[in-house]
Amino acid sequence: MNTQAILRAAAVEMLRSGLATQAEVAALAHTSRQLVKYWAARRIADTVETRKAWLRKVWREAIRQI
Repeated sequence: MNTQAILRAAAVEMLRSGLATQAEVAALAHTSRQLVKYWAARRIADTVETRKAWLRKVWREAIRQI
C-alpha cells in the first residue's frame, strides 16, 4: 500500500468515526480540504452528520460524568 492510499484510508476512518472534521483531516494529512472532501464523498454518505452524532455521544458522556 502506498503512502497516498494509507493517508486516504486513515482519513476515511477518522471521518467515518466522527473523530475529526474534513479540515482537521486535511491538516493532518498535509493535503487540501477539497481532496479530503472527494475521498469522503466516495466512501461516506454524510461526514457532517457522522461528526454531529459523535459529538452528541461525547457530550452525553461528559454530562453523565458530572
